Amino acid sequence: MGPCFNLYLFSYSSVKAENRSMRIPAIILFGLLAFPGCSRSPEESQQNKKEPSLSAPAKNTGIRFKRARVFLLSDSDRKSPEHLLAPIIVHETGINAAAKQPGWTGGKEKERRVYLLRSEVEINGAPHPQFAYCWHYETPGRPAKILRMTLDSSGYPAIFEVLTGTGELTALYASRGLEDAAAKEQAAVLPGKQYSIEGDSEIKVTGLVEDGPVAMGPLVYVAAGDRRIVSLNCRCSPSRIDRADDSLSYELITPGGSIPARAEFAAKLPTSEEALRALRIPQDF
Repeated sequence: MGPCFNLYLFSYSSVKAENRSMRIPAIILFGLLAFPGCSRSPEESQQNKKEPSLSAPAKNTGIRFKRARVFLLSDSDRKSPEHLLAPIIVHETGINAAAKQPGWTGGKEKERRVYLLRSEVEINGAPHPQFAYCWHYETPGRPAKILRMTLDSSGYPAIFEVLTGTGELTALYASRGLEDAAAKEQAAVLPGKQYSIEGDSEIKVTGLVEDGPVAMGPLVYVAAGDRRIVSLNCRCSPSRIDRADDSLSYELITPGGSIPARAEFAAKLPTSEEALRALRIPQDF
């Protein structure tokens, strides 16, 4: 076990152990902590110069940043699902990087914004909420990033889509709980696949995200240079950075707020049809 970064200190009472939706969290916001991870992450993605290929999942090369700047949601509301699911964005710091900011919407704190788009998708005849967190960089060649999470019936993020600002799906992750449920329902992993959750599709699952003690957004690791998302990880899993240069904040722009959502995100965000076709989703999802 190694240290891990977490925005929240969690304590909860289990009203009914087998039903996660009955847990009552008492969440205390206190900043970025390092403490022993709750589980070993099974997912490692490959860091290279190209966007991850959906036809072949990244190999277990052990993504690790020597230095990074960590961006946390400012003014978090622990009662708001959209705040609890907001990601912690971990930007790798380049060896020769002198700038304090990674070229994120101009670099000024008041301009570091992540835009939230909410939607709903029907899976196995039931509606499931979706939360898409979108941000962009002003530097040419660093396209916008979108992380869309689909929640299961317990309100936990279970399907993670990584998309570019043009709507291209570049990586697909599943939660550990979803993979375990698929393994119980499916006879075996399909030939050429790595996980039980994977269906008969060219798209392969990049990796698994461990389930936290309560529903919460993941750590999003962004490589220096092209600002490519190279890995997703549960906050309770071991950290993948050796040194945090800064702990900074970003503002979450939600629908209906005083600041309008950026129209280009909504216009270019496709449905989840492509991702869902690639998965063998359990009936009790």
